[in-house]
Amino acid sequence: MAQGLARLRFNEEVELIDIDEAIRLSEFSRSMINEDFAASNKISFEAKTDPISSVFLIIKDMCSTSKDKTVKLADVERKIANRNLNKQNLLDCIDQYQNLNILYVDKNMTEITLI
Repeated sequence: MAQGLARLRFNEEVELIDIDEAIRLSEFSRSMINEDFAASNKISFEAKTDPISSVFLIIKDMCSTSKDKTVKLADVERKIANRNLNKQNLLDCIDQYQNLNILYVDKNMTEITLI
């Protein structure tokens, strides 16, 4: 999977970000299989994911409702605070997903766009 991610970026070598994303996708896939189990035991899906993935899911959900797939960073900060996540989780998420060319943040760090 990591090799496929590297190829998507037109890179001939697998990098650490490819491996990290492959691991995250595998964990997400496993958790989706177990989602019925979690629902029956009233375990929150987001509680089972790592903070960076949780932040990304929030950003993705917010961007999906936006016409231009762009959201204000301040709005994301408020939403993640309500889910017991912090600004460092947000910054880590932005850094990781910008490196994967999935998110774009403007120069002023005021808006996030899902690419």
